[in-house]
Amino acid sequence: MRRRRYVARAAATAAAALAGCLGDGNDRDGARADPSVENATEEDETDEETDGKRDASDDAGEKHPALEVLDAYVAAAIEGDLEAVATRTHSASPFGPEAIDEIGERGLPYESVEFENYDRELVDGEFDADDVRDVPGIESWFDAASLEALLEGEAAALVEASYEPTAGGGGRIVERFVVLTEGGDWKVFLPYEEPTAAVPDGDPIDDERYRIVDGVEYDPETEMATVRVSGASAVDAAELVAYSERLGEGSRIWSADAETLPPTRFLAVPFDADGDEVVVAVAVDGEELVIHRDAYEP
Repeated sequence: MRRRRYVARAAATAAAALAGCLGDGNDRDGARADPSVENATEEDETDEETDGKRDASDDAGEKHPALEVLDAYVAAAIEGDLEAVATRTHSASPFGPEAIDEIGERGLPYESVEFENYDRELVDGEFDADDVRDVPGIESWFDAASLEALLEGEAAALVEASYEPTAGGGGRIVERFVVLTEGGDWKVFLPYEEPTAAVPDGDPIDDERYRIVDGVEYDPETEMATVRVSGASAVDAAELVAYSERLGEGSRIWSADAETLPPTRFLAVPFDADGDEVVVAVAVDGEELVIHRDAYEP
């Protein structure tokens, strides 16, 4: 149960960031990845090895191998090609190669989507073992001994991908990933989020502008809840967040350069199958306003 829950959580995080959260539901036919991603990936694969070192003549670190694997990972994720995602994912990742079959069997949201203006950035090319140990929630996936074993002798980096959905006008989507070497090959290891804030108190605000939650679906076996959302791109807010009241864990989505939420269709959040409440909030002017509560009873 515990393994399935975290496999589902990690897969849903990646899917939400790179596919399911984008679009308005009307772009599924003919959806495609941005050609710039595919072209960049093909070109990068022909480049010589950089041995993990940043090119001093390239201020953006464009040739860092962590960015090359990110390009390939994003292209595969946008296409919904789980097999290709697996080859670019660290084998120890909770949504790595060994978990791909399980992810597909459980039908987690993973859709192709149209997007444009893809960009990526090397946030930290010297993301060391201590930084990996401090990744929020990593203790849920790895005990201390197994984490030390997979970090020994390997290099790490923190990278960022950003892009814009072609529909909805919700601004740029930004997601960060920890990229880790495995036997010298760079692989996407985990999605990276800043520590989640405390679950906000209070009843849902009575404001028509924020009535965007269509419902919450619960899967007791994977212990994941899916919050269905519509009309998010019309909401003036910095972030949309879904929390588990019992676990104190959350999932969030935001636009990097827009005053409205991105055109999100869902958020996936873990929940306690013994009884819980999902709390959905929007961040407005530095304050999180509760817009929906949904109780789960086994």
